Amino acid sequence: MSAGNIVFPHGRTTNSLFSTNTMYVEWHRIPALSFYGKHEEIAKILAHSKVIFSSAPKEKWHVSQYLGNLLMSHYFSKQHDIQEIKNVTDRFDVLTLSPQETPLEASHYWVTKAYLYVDLFHQQVIGFKDLKKSITALKAIADHPAVGAHYNILQAHLALLSNSFLFAKKYIDRAKVLTSQVDNKWADYEIRRLLVRLYIKEGMYKDAEVTLATILEIIEKHEWKGCHTQYLSLIHI
Repeated sequence: MSAGNIVFPHGRTTNSLFSTNTMYVEWHRIPALSFYGKHEEIAKILAHSKVIFSSAPKEKWHVSQYLGNLLMSHYFSKQHDIQEIKNVTDRFDVLTLSPQETPLEASHYWVTKAYLYVDLFHQQVIGFKDLKKSITALKAIADHPAVGAHYNILQAHLALLSNSFLFAKKYIDRAKVLTSQVDNKWADYEIRRLLVRLYIKEGMYKDAEVTLATILEIIEKHEWKGCHTQYLSLIHI
């Protein structure tokens, strides 16, 4: 499930295509393009995808991956379209796939949904109950090294929201170990985002500033322009 050191299905060249009987779509590029902030390219792919998924056989393996990729594009978008996000999650619900039943290649759907819900909770769009449910869902697949890192990061978010700083730090330490084992750059980025919130809550403003600077360096190094809006949101906490 890991490719390019980011947790989403990839592992093929940018020329490899998802096919149906009628068309070809580079659907697998959506997660990487989301990180890079290539919103116009994503829009073109999604325009073709809507045609395909309205006419192609509803194969859960394909559709679940596509919806996971689509949700990731919303996570890294400049502005969250709440109705479109709901459309994606509602469509995934129709597949009746639990986290355990979800194909491994599509498990990034659950990871992305939980991170997206963290942001939506801080924006006061969703409640704590929905946030906790999205994170708890990951427990069933947390044994996977890549998912496990994200699960611990997200558990740390819950602990931090309860002002349980000690537990938050324990989860972060676990996530760091799992992240280093698979060189998971996405998880490393999320750990640093979380640390900014932790440092601010603890009144450790200098550490928060240093971590923010590191996040910006990471964004610039990898050309993750899609992460820039998330970086700016941390500045205004």
